Formats: sequence, structure tokens, C-alpha cells
Amino acid sequence: MTVNYLSWNSCRLTALSRLLVIAACLILPGACSSDKSAEALFLDTLAAMEQAIEDRDINEFMEYVSESYQDAQGRSRKDIRRIAQLHVLRNRNLHIYRHVTQMAVVDEQYANTVIFVALAGQPIESVESLASMRAELMRFEVSFEFGEKWQAVSAQWKRAGINDFL
Repeated sequence: MTVNYLSWNSCRLTALSRLLVIAACLILPGACSSDKSAEALFLDTLAAMEQAIEDRDINEFMEYVSESYQDAQGRSRKDIRRIAQLHVLRNRNLHIYRHVTQMAVVDEQYANTVIFVALAGQPIESVESLASMRAELMRFEVSFEFGEKWQAVSAQWKRAGINDFL
């Protein structure tokens, strides 16, 4: 009788676990599929970083900066946090317009990108609207590595001009 009881419980447990997996797949889109390419996941990361800055959420932004971040100018992850905090403190409203000009994902583990970013205090509707507003225009060249998520490991940046966005 004990064997039947254990067998019944293990069948119930297996059925329950299957039901939970199916429910998770239905409730959490993408939880059970890997349909997204590495490139699509990478673009999602860029969008999440942008949204975090617009939401003034430095902690969320820093989730996408590697603990081992180090760039050619000697800046560390702490320095990147300070720079992001400075932008948030200096600007009451933050709106970003992002233009990716180059993107290369290698072996689904490494990515390099060149991104032109416009940062303004009002929404940026289009590239054309940049000419008539006061915005900080920057060119970023960023290297990312994939672990649990895409994270920036180094970057270089400089001022950009309106023509870079065209």
C-alpha cells in the first residue's frame, strides 16, 4: 500500500509541475521560448538602458554595466554610476533619442556597437526635431558581454553633431 501511495504522490507532483510550467509559459511571454535572436536581446538591452535613464533609475541602468567595467580612460563602474547620477541630478526631465549606426554580435557572447544619443529635457519626436531644440548630442562606442544579460564592459564617447544623426 505504501508503494501505491508514493506512486500516486509522485504522479500528482509530476502533473502539478507540468501544469506550473505550462502556466508560466502562458503568463510570462518569452519564458519558455528562445525565439529572440542575440541581436534582438541586445537591442532590448539598449532600450532598457535608455528607459532606465529616462525613468531616472540609476540602479536599473547599472544592472547593464558589468562589475568589471573598465575603459581606455581608466573609468570604472563606479565612475559610470557617478556620471549617470550627475546627468539625472542636472536634468529634471530626461528624454533620449537613440540612433544605432553599427552593431555586431559575435558568438552570442560579445557585442560592439556605435550609438548616437541625443539627451534633452523634452521629448524628441524625430531627428528633424533635434535641429530646433537644445539637446546634448553624443557618440558612444560600447562593448558588451553576455552573462545572465548583456552588460557594458567598456565604452568611449565624444560629442556628436546633428549631421551624425542623419
